[in-house]
Amino acid sequence: MQIKKLNGWQRLWILTSLIYLAVVVFVAAVDFPSPWKTEIAQGEILENLSTKTLLLMRSAGKFADENGRIDPENVITIKFPNKTVIVPPDTKQSDLDYVNKDYCNTVIKLTNKKRISFIGTMVAVWLIPCVAVYALGLSIHWVYRGFRKVE
Repeated sequence: MQIKKLNGWQRLWILTSLIYLAVVVFVAAVDFPSPWKTEIAQGEILENLSTKTLLLMRSAGKFADENGRIDPENVITIKFPNKTVIVPPDTKQSDLDYVNKDYCNTVIKLTNKKRISFIGTMVAVWLIPCVAVYALGLSIHWVYRGFRKVE
């Protein structure tokens, strides 16, 4: 299909599709997932952490009282924007660094998965209405041609 052979309706469809694309790109840029603003379920994070990190986190549970509450004064808490990780007070600095790195890498990995899904969704949000409008225009033109008198 050459540009010179496009009729006015097809040119209008291209123009509105490009304007709509600009709107979708703007919305996508504003809502694009970032590691510390993305909602990631705690269970999803725990499933992807290393065994060493999980063992350190579980060993902090022995500092809980009879109601299961852990006094923050008795453990080391590592605060992240979307979760707080608790480890025993006798944890070595190298292990703390490992937990920090493991948690950050896990959140980044899960965010990247969400980004791929988000981009696919945004492409669908743009492409499906554009194709539907074009198909609607073609079908209306086909019906219109059916009612015209053949000379």
